[in-house]
Amino acid sequence: MIISVVFNGTTYSIPSPGQTGWDTSLNVFLKALANALGATANNTITVASGRGLVIQGDTTSPVNAAFRLVPQDTQPTTGAVGDLYVKTSDGTLNICTVAGTPGTWAKVGAQ
Repeated sequence: MIISVVFNGTTYSIPSPGQTGWDTSLNVFLKALANALGATANNTITVASGRGLVIQGDTTSPVNAAFRLVPQDTQPTTGAVGDLYVKTSDGTLNICTVAGTPGTWAKVGAQ
């Protein structure tokens, strides 16, 4: 099965593991992703299966977390509903609940 990933308007076809072309296709996609993320903000990844992103680490004996948000010293100046950030000073995870400048931010869960 080939997975089609649309990133910034360009479609990348990535074969499933074991199919030919996997390394080349994945490398091309990851280079495009790295270049775009390094150059600009507000990039979007859309996957044909309907999920934007699935991150899975080692489920049997994890050494590191599957996903990491790097803490920020201050609250973002602009927020879109669903944006997340970790506050450096107290380690809290915050979510934007109302879009705007600066947006309305709330702590996630019982922290």
